[in-house]
Amino acid sequence: PKIISSFFPGIALVMIIGCAPSIRYTNDISEKRNNIKKQSYSEDFTVPEKAAGKNLADLLESVIASYIGSPYRAGGTSRSGFDCSGFVYKIYKEVFNIELPRTSWQMKNCGKRITLKSASAGDLVFFRNHRIGRINHVGIYMGGGRFAHASFKHGVIYSNLNEPYYQKRLAMIRRIFK
Repeated sequence: PKIISSFFPGIALVMIIGCAPSIRYTNDISEKRNNIKKQSYSEDFTVPEKAAGKNLADLLESVIASYIGSPYRAGGTSRSGFDCSGFVYKIYKEVFNIELPRTSWQMKNCGKRITLKSASAGDLVFFRNHRIGRINHVGIYMGGGRFAHASFKHGVIYSNLNEPYYQKRLAMIRRIFK
């Protein structure tokens, strides 16, 4: 952990880096909190014209392929480094022109919950770390059990939901658009 005390005399602020949501401080924290509460992410988005009429799996595959191998970086949202939610955020913005919330904890409230049997390319897969007990990782389902995500150890990769590690931790799948 990194300890910062120069901004708040007499108080130490501990920041822990990981794929879990982090607090972002601004000059006007209360205004930022009110704006987050006002936004509703439970609505269904429609697939934008850019993706309509195209094979969604192929479109996603081609865009995600260009990011495979990008390194992991806490808080990252670019090719120079992604965290899990930063990767999902970037792909949804680029492919669908949908601006999702920035953290996996907030993303879990988007769209509607679906079963693995009904999952298709573009749905979001959420994972829970059993030690902390809450959603702390997200990826994009690609079909056939595969999903793309930003792994802490390997950066942006494909993984399989049938792997025991992911089977134990899968918390939910959500469909963002109709």
